[in-house]
Amino acid sequence: MPDNSIQKEYEALKESYWRMEWRFNHAKDQYQFFMNRTIPLIDKKMLKDIFHDMGRNCARKLGWAKNFIGNPEGFFEHMSRHSGENISFDEEKTKITIVTKKRPCDCPIMKDRCLDGMYCECSIGWQMETYETILGRNVEVEIKESVFRGSDKCIFIVNIPDRI
Repeated sequence: MPDNSIQKEYEALKESYWRMEWRFNHAKDQYQFFMNRTIPLIDKKMLKDIFHDMGRNCARKLGWAKNFIGNPEGFFEHMSRHSGENISFDEEKTKITIVTKKRPCDCPIMKDRCLDGMYCECSIGWQMETYETILGRNVEVEIKESVFRGSDKCIFIVNIPDRI
């Protein structure tokens, strides 16, 4: 006969997981509702700045870049293993190209949701914060392709003003 205390513990864990999942999904829905109501009220320049700051904050909180300061190739390898991304320098080491695998948006809050492609600006902030930390210099980031702008993957170009 199965141990009743183990069954009770299992049921309690299952309930706890369900509650956490519900809260997370509810928070995503509320965030989406807020963004859909707010975005039309903010001018494009300010909105881009806000999303850039959100992306930078996300990268800082994740903290991966600080483990690869001065070692961009190590970060490229980490992202290949972790996320299936193909990242490389150009020949002069003035540009980094990031190509994600074919997938939906990687953001757990935005998965399968679109805010007119504007949310991709958050990824620009993430890439900027990450590569500025790793390289120790300012960079510029542009989006060549993105899931929310009609592609099945994202491609970013990180422009490095001075040669490494």
